[in-house]
Amino acid sequence: MEQPQLIAVPVIFDAMSARVAFEAGFDVLSIGSLAVSASKYALPDTGFMSLDDMADCVRNVRYAVPESTIIADAEAGFGNAVHVVRTVRVLEAAGANAFHIEDQLFGKHVTHQPRIESAEVTADKIAAAVGARSSSECVVIGRTDTQWATPLDDDQGYGVDEVIRRSNLFVEAGADMILLPLTPLEQMATIVVEINAPVMT
Repeated sequence: MEQPQLIAVPVIFDAMSARVAFEAGFDVLSIGSLAVSASKYALPDTGFMSLDDMADCVRNVRYAVPESTIIADAEAGFGNAVHVVRTVRVLEAAGANAFHIEDQLFGKHVTHQPRIESAEVTADKIAAAVGARSSSECVVIGRTDTQWATPLDDDQGYGVDEVIRRSNLFVEAGADMILLPLTPLEQMATIVVEINAPVMT
């Protein structure tokens, strides 16, 4: 996070893809929920992947590429703030160096319109994650999907301003980094200077 240049991080789905990516020069690897769900069950990213599935994949990747830095997908924490504590401990014990917690409610990609959790509830989960990690070197990443998720009504106001507000709230809760999936590149230059932490997309 302290390096000034951009860091390209491939999404891998098992030990073999991790080894290939690492030997191709990528020392930071990301394991996404879609990658695990599709490779393990041939199913879409619609809530089939469990915490144990993600931990198992992290464990295998750590064994195959011990020198790598692994980012794990912690979904929305697999429950409330209490569940987040176990999620963090399980993923950290499996070998994850970082993980991201999102603000999209369970059922993503199933409903016609994605549903976004309140920023405050997600911030509580992030605070719980920060308190649960055994090492401060384990990076907690707050993820907001408000940039691309379709609002349920016109009053929700999901746009750049809300992305920035949520991101900084997550940073205040202790997030070390922010993840903004599918953010248009032309908006990133504006957004990154308004967020008080490193940003990945």
